[in-house]
Amino acid sequence: MPIGTLRADLRLRGVHSLKEKRGVLAPLLARIRNDLHCAAAEVDAADVWQGSVIEVACVNSDRIRAEATLQRVIHTLESSGEVEVVDHHIDVS
Repeated sequence: MPIGTLRADLRLRGVHSLKEKRGVLAPLLARIRNDLHCAAAEVDAADVWQGSVIEVACVNSDRIRAEATLQRVIHTLESSGEVEVVDHHIDVS
């Protein structure tokens, strides 16, 4: 079974404190976990209130589905209107 990983550098719009950052990230990460059935967590830039680095992992029956799931994660992030995906990297192995 292929394992897909996504590392995304995010810029958070309209955030002026770490508390506001948590208020934006927590629901997004929960949506990724619940709706797309992936593991998701902030892995870097925890002390930077306008930026974040998250990693997402998923297991699927084939490589194409794993990559499609991670593309849906990117779409979910971008469609929220609260974050901008500055850079991302998908790896399926």
